[in-house]
Amino acid sequence: MGIYRNRIFLSLRCCAMLVCALALWMASPSHGQVIEDGDWTTPLLDGEPFDVIYLDKDSENAIIKILPQSDIKQPRPDKGLLRFEYFEDNEFMLQVSWQHVDRYNSFKDMLLAEADQYLSEQNYSAALRNFLYLFDNGGQSDFDLKERLQECLFRDAAGNFRDGDYELSLSIFEDLYARDPEFEVPGVGKSLKEAIELCYNGILDRRTSDGDTEFVKQSLVSIERQYGAEFSDFVDGWREKLVEKATQTLAEAKQAAAKGNGRKAHQLSRLAERIQPGLEETRQIQVEITRKFPLIVVAVNQPAGDANPIRLDHWGSRRVGRLTQRTLIELTGLSDEGGRYQFLNGRFERIDDFGLRYAFIFDQQPDPMVPQVSANEVASRLLDHADSSSPNYIPAWAKILSSVSVDGSDQVTIELRKPFVRPGALARFQYQDRLENGQPVQDGIYAMIGSKADENTFEFNSDLYSPAENAQNPTLIEKYYPASSDAVDALIRGEVDVVDRPSISDVPKLRQAKGIEVRPYAIPTVHFLVPKIRGDYEGSAQLVRSLSTAVNREGIVNDIFGGADIDGCEVLSGPFPIGSDEYDQVSYGYDLKVKSLPYQQKLAIVMGNLAQNAKTKKFPNGRTALPSLVLAHPAGSLATAACEEIAQSWTEIGVTTTLRALPESVSVPENDNWDLLYVEAAIEEPLTDATRIMGSHGIATKVSSPVNQSLQLLGYADSWQDASRTLRRIHRQVSNDLSVIPLYQIKEHYAFRKNVYGIGRDLIHLYQNIDRWKIEGFASESVEASQ
Repeated sequence: MGIYRNRIFLSLRCCAMLVCALALWMASPSHGQVIEDGDWTTPLLDGEPFDVIYLDKDSENAIIKILPQSDIKQPRPDKGLLRFEYFEDNEFMLQVSWQHVDRYNSFKDMLLAEADQYLSEQNYSAALRNFLYLFDNGGQSDFDLKERLQECLFRDAAGNFRDGDYELSLSIFEDLYARDPEFEVPGVGKSLKEAIELCYNGILDRRTSDGDTEFVKQSLVSIERQYGAEFSDFVDGWREKLVEKATQTLAEAKQAAAKGNGRKAHQLSRLAERIQPGLEETRQIQVEITRKFPLIVVAVNQPAGDANPIRLDHWGSRRVGRLTQRTLIELTGLSDEGGRYQFLNGRFERIDDFGLRYAFIFDQQPDPMVPQVSANEVASRLLDHADSSSPNYIPAWAKILSSVSVDGSDQVTIELRKPFVRPGALARFQYQDRLENGQPVQDGIYAMIGSKADENTFEFNSDLYSPAENAQNPTLIEKYYPASSDAVDALIRGEVDVVDRPSISDVPKLRQAKGIEVRPYAIPTVHFLVPKIRGDYEGSAQLVRSLSTAVNREGIVNDIFGGADIDGCEVLSGPFPIGSDEYDQVSYGYDLKVKSLPYQQKLAIVMGNLAQNAKTKKFPNGRTALPSLVLAHPAGSLATAACEEIAQSWTEIGVTTTLRALPESVSVPENDNWDLLYVEAAIEEPLTDATRIMGSHGIATKVSSPVNQSLQLLGYADSWQDASRTLRRIHRQVSNDLSVIPLYQIKEHYAFRKNVYGIGRDLIHLYQNIDRWKIEGFASESVEASQ
């Protein structure tokens, strides 16, 4: 036997052949191509393809790796020559007589053998990899290969099914079904249709146990659409199961109601409705339960914190404060000249022609649903808030108040030092001081009676008030949802009845949802940053200007808050709201002539370099590097997302920024470990809220001298024209010196199911009309006009 080789020169092979004896060939450099059996990389697909030839004993049983041959026919020839090239050193073309080849293993043969080994080890994914490679490389017409591929897929799916991974198993079975609906694996005894049904049973059983019956119903519709009549029995059977499950859940709801557990009865009856909507029995039981145990679940994205009805920098505190507390004077709406204010126990009126004397006039028949207070007690509260030694001291009130007198039992008269345009806005004092433990007195229509991790329960405050005739006074449960989308989905499913503050991006979805009403609040939230740079850059106006210029305000409003198409979501150039087309009464402090602050990253970098290189007494040669800053922000998914975007923008201009998330009840850090603070404020009355935002008693205590002087003048505004001029001057000053860094305003909304009545429109606070709230078991066709 002899092996012949041709020398390759560039792309041409020499025609002459040199016949070599086997001994000569074995002694040649090519002898390195002889290998041991199995001497190759595994898995095979991790290396390059090759074939293997096994020579007979006359050739010392040599085993040689060669480049794959595509023209070897089966059965292989028993005469003639096999021409090949070495796998690694393919400089030569060789040929050997077929009579000296004991065995020829193609790459395909080895892949199939390796796949069989994987199958015996139940390593289906590895076997499938081999089969798919062969299928994609010329095996599409190989019937045997296709059968082995399908069998591997089936066994893989069956293994996943045994492991409880029904979803993965289903995807494989459905792929097989799409290829060949009649495919059967010998010895299994199950059709693909039966296997698919078993997978769906496992998935739907699990989702039903988890209470996700909406997924089950959507899956049944999808199965119907995909398979039609083939799976009609399966779909019908599962729909019967849902009816049985709903009936069973209703029975449990009735048992809970009979035992006096109204919360559980509501939960179960609502679950029954989600499982199988439209059952008459569900309607009847829900009506009975609601009549016996009226209950409204409110989804909130910020817990109560330190409940305070006039706190502007914490939405949750402000919301629950209005529910559980009252103030002598309350903001009830907006007018063309600021807010509308009401003295709860009567009327608050000007009683002279000069605007210096006002009177609290008590009603002869007091409203039974407000805290009862005497003239002497009101006078005491008014004086206490003007006393600099009192913990309740309010400088703005002390500045305008001259004297207080009690005129009989039905009138308290105050005299001002000089006319002030809206004294009632400053007199929003609580009826009583806090308790010794620091908690506020719950003198509102509702009181908190229970609290746990994600829920607070409120009930009608029967200790102070008697229920009005025909008033339902439902129990309220505030349920905390960190993500707005989860709260919105819960509202649509019927798990909650009201969403206090859905994300703007969810408003279009709510407007399209059946049985849901969504409305805007009259007051937007104004978002800004309070700078308090520490360390080497303390007092650096250039750095603050650089940080402001690096913030893409419009991008955050549109992409994070989803306010691109919502009127009232606007980029701001000042610290006061600009309002909206529908509610523009709060815009009297906004100067429309001041342009929005720009977003220019390159300019921000230049300003940062100027700040770094600025020569000061402390740094005569400039600073060595830009600072690392801490940005503090309140809890909440959108506030966090906005601050992440801001921090990234600052990092891109060279200012490394660390985020500091504040506890859920905190909006202003309790220590000094921060450089900038993100604030979202509900500014109800710019005239009086300006000093609560900026100045010595505001959130931003370090403001420029011009801003501080304008704030002082604001306390003496005696006309709306004067107040508006001063506020707009503050706007221009802040835009120039960035005592605070204005960002944007967001138009907030609330949403509710249409079986909740009496919530109202043009709300300042969600619970503004809580004494009129009412819920029915099912909604009417349309929302009452009174809502």
